[in-house]
Amino acid sequence: MRNAVLDRGVEIPWFTIPVSTEVNLLNKELINRPLLLENVNKVAEITIFFWIMKICATVLGESAGDQLSMTMHLGYSTSGIILIGFFLITLAAQLKSAHFHPVLYWLVILATTTVGTEISDFMDRSLGLGYSLGTIILLACLILVLGI
Repeated sequence: MRNAVLDRGVEIPWFTIPVSTEVNLLNKELINRPLLLENVNKVAEITIFFWIMKICATVLGESAGDQLSMTMHLGYSTSGIILIGFFLITLAAQLKSAHFHPVLYWLVILATTTVGTEISDFMDRSLGLGYSLGTIILLACLILVLGI
C-alpha cells in the first residue's frame, strides 16, 4: 500500500497543532496523525548568527521604543499600547504557524524587546519607580512565570 504524506495544521484559536496527513493512494483515504511536538521546531538554530541577530533585534527594539515614545512624543503609555498590540499580532501569527518562518520569528523577538523596553521606561519614568525597583518587580514576575 502506498501513502503520500502532506503536512498541515489543525487550527485552534491562537495556535496550530501540526498534523501529518497520509493519503492512501490506492483508495484515496485520508489518515490524520498529530505530529509529535518535539519534532516541530519554530525556533531559530542557535549559532553565532543567532546571537548577532538577537543583539541587533535588542538594539532595534530599544531604538524603536524611544522613537515612538520620545522622538514622536507619544509618551510611554501610548507607545506601550501600540507596541503591545504589535507584539500580540506577531505572537498570534507565530503560534498559529505550523512551521519555522525566520522573518516571523525575528519579528516576535523584535516585538518582545521593544515591549520590554517600553515597560521598563514606563516603570522608571512614568511611574517613578526607578530601575532598581522596576528590576525587582520584573524579576519577581519572571520567577512567578517560571515557577521557581
